[in-house]
Amino acid sequence: MVIEMVKSEGQGLDLSQVGNVSKDYQHESRTVRFHGLITNPSLVLKMYSMVKDKPFHDLAIGSADAILEYAVHDGKLEPLLGLGFAILSEDMLNVSRWGIEYPFVLKNKIFSIESNAIDVITPKFLDTNEVGAYCAWELGIVNHEKNAWLRYLTSGRTEEDKQKYLDDVLEGVLPAQGDVDYAGRLREVDEEIKHLIKINKRCIEFYPSGSDYGLKAEARKGVREGIRRCLRSKFQEVDFKGE
Repeated sequence: MVIEMVKSEGQGLDLSQVGNVSKDYQHESRTVRFHGLITNPSLVLKMYSMVKDKPFHDLAIGSADAILEYAVHDGKLEPLLGLGFAILSEDMLNVSRWGIEYPFVLKNKIFSIESNAIDVITPKFLDTNEVGAYCAWELGIVNHEKNAWLRYLTSGRTEEDKQKYLDDVLEGVLPAQGDVDYAGRLREVDEEIKHLIKINKRCIEFYPSGSDYGLKAEARKGVREGIRRCLRSKFQEVDFKGE
């Protein structure tokens, strides 16, 4: 097979043999819930469940807790840095821990689950080369945890900062279409700001040297307000108060 390096635009590529998902496949949303912390002296995990419709029974959550306790005690699951998270889905328990030597590396191990019942005595590990490391919905949780972990790594990493990481959890619907396209929003904002800057430049050129400074200030203020309105329309969750 010949590997050809091409530009990322991909123009002119023959894509007829790739990305052909079965027409029967329906991609639907999932709901993630937080169930508290699973703790032992060497490992503290945030416990999540991820379901399509009906939530897990408390017994299933308790079984997940038990299998993790057994796996750590039996040496089948290394605590590594001792912080991380676990995701219980319909047929798997995906356990992720942050590395010791490279604390920016996330390592995961997957246990098989059948009918929401886990064999605590002999848990079955799954090969991530066979089943994959994370599904698309799990990556939504991973993305949240990545951001929470980066905030911890860039903090003073005190006991209080550790608790902040553990308190930073995700709950709600993981949409079928994925996360909000913030990159696309930023591109739109960038174009709008370029337009407003051109207006600002024309306003300054319109008022000749020595003219009323107040008029120039009002023109600049108008442009700033335009930028704020643009940002608010694209990022409603952010409060833009600064000048």
